[in-house]
Amino acid sequence: MEPILAFVICPHAETLLAVLDFLKGKEFEAVGVTDKESALKSFGERPYDMVIISGGVDNPTREIFRKEFSKVNKEFEFIEHFGSPENLLPELIEAFED
Repeated sequence: MEPILAFVICPHAETLLAVLDFLKGKEFEAVGVTDKESALKSFGERPYDMVIISGGVDNPTREIFRKEFSKVNKEFEFIEHFGSPENLLPELIEAFED
């Protein structure tokens, strides 16, 4: 079975690394960026299964990501995460239950 591909956007480098480490520890394949420009440029490089956006990203930027990412890939889960990496697992399970 292929690993789930996760694209993480978090403006705080230390938190981003913690999230990436957490996901990789759960056998996800994860890539992350810290800024809007990198996110918009990099998202189309792979067929990501999920996008995880941290609480540090403002609402207008979140909407830009939803709109622009959907043009590239219509088959991904969009997860807005507002806690520590350890609290991410229940959100991941919920996103893929359907």
